[in-house]
Amino acid sequence: MSSLDAADCAAFRDFLTAPGVDWTSPRHVPRWSNHWRPLEGGLSPASTNTAITIVRNLCGWLAGQRYLDANPWDDVSLTPSLAMPGAHHRSLSVRDGELLQQWLASRPPSRSFDRLRVLFSVAGQTGLRESELAAARTGWLHSKQQADGPRTWFLTIPDGRGPASSRTIDLPDGVAAQLLQHLAYSCLPESCESTGIDRPLFAHRDDPEKPLTPGRIYTMLKVAFGHCADTLEATDPESADRIRRASTHWLRHTHAMHSAAVGMPLEALQQRLGHRALATTAVYLCGTKRGSIDVADGGAGA
Repeated sequence: MSSLDAADCAAFRDFLTAPGVDWTSPRHVPRWSNHWRPLEGGLSPASTNTAITIVRNLCGWLAGQRYLDANPWDDVSLTPSLAMPGAHHRSLSVRDGELLQQWLASRPPSRSFDRLRVLFSVAGQTGLRESELAAARTGWLHSKQQADGPRTWFLTIPDGRGPASSRTIDLPDGVAAQLLQHLAYSCLPESCESTGIDRPLFAHRDDPEKPLTPGRIYTMLKVAFGHCADTLEATDPESADRIRRASTHWLRHTHAMHSAAVGMPLEALQQRLGHRALATTAVYLCGTKRGSIDVADGGAGA
């Protein structure tokens, strides 16, 4: 449940209206039969609405308990063509990102703030889900030496559906350098690949083997957003209000909006975000005029 996103919810909504032959059988088939299936066919609009309302309320309660970063159903309507309306209302503007970046850069050097800066950089530059940030390990990190340039670093995010469903995304040079420097506290940057060391990318400050939980990541970023907003309240109340409302998932939306705005092909953006349905990704083609930004560019001195 903790990894649910709007794509999963949209897929469930579409399943209810067209469940497929593996899930359907005539009503008269007895339950003990090998041919029995739980559904007779697609649900009626009223039944679909009831089922979605039940699951939406469940996810709302889980979000209220901080088990979920946000209710993924907030981005899904009852009709596929309206999936994820208003994603651009939950992303940061160019100015918001600049102000957040300045605040992060102004924090005093410490292991806690260094980890926070890296966390913001990776989240803002990759669009990883909160659950993926918590699960990320050095074993996901690998590199390739370019023939005419520097070594390029990548993250390969596994998928529960199997190796074929894993996705690989590139890390900007500045973010990769920042992440490797962060990992140097527990292992040499070069050794993560060569020695097979497999540790959390984001671990407890005093225990490099203990990963941060999704809830802890949510809290860390939410507190940081709040402190940043406090410093901006008097000079820029509009940015302060948006930053105060932001969460880990806002960084994902911001990354997707920016990528769409600079012309990333829709299929490439779908792969980068790990969406199962292309229609879920297509929403980011709308509303990009407002100008989202990479909120934590590792090359900007974070």
